[in-house]
Amino acid sequence: SLYAQNDATRDSLVKVLATVKQDSTGVEVYLKAGSAFENSDPVKAANYYRMAKVISEKINYKKGIAKSFIYYSSVMYITGKYDSGIYYNQKALELSKLEKDTFFIGVTLLNIGSAYQAMSKPEEALPYLLEGVKLIEKNSDLKNKSIQVQLANSLQTLYNDRAQYDQSILYGEK
Repeated sequence: SLYAQNDATRDSLVKVLATVKQDSTGVEVYLKAGSAFENSDPVKAANYYRMAKVISEKINYKKGIAKSFIYYSSVMYITGKYDSGIYYNQKALELSKLEKDTFFIGVTLLNIGSAYQAMSKPEEALPYLLEGVKLIEKNSDLKNKSIQVQLANSLQTLYNDRAQYDQSILYGEK
């Protein structure tokens, strides 16, 4: 079953964590472990994300620090702490700009816009979502279409809520 597979994945990740090195690969393992627990045990996920950040800081891995903030913000969203999610994405945005990482700049903008949208603040959400769309769509390294789908869905909902139905349909067709 799907649950058994998820449990097996989580169990194997936890075993790997016991031997993980304090390097960029170790950071990625902690982030992956956090993702595996995000919905079922957000507290455990948050702890794994914090460990990824600690290791990233220790080895001066700026991309790892930014990713840790982005992943940690997901836990904030899941637990309804949207203001905190925005805060951690803004920290990731600053680092991503310093590193000139347009993909993660786009992701953080998407996350900030999504948080404002969840807080029923469409006027604050729109500029973040639109800028995130531009950056993510022009990122040629994008392998995962799910982010583009998430962007289109967020914009479709936002425009629909604002009674801008032509724009809503445009993003619904993407």
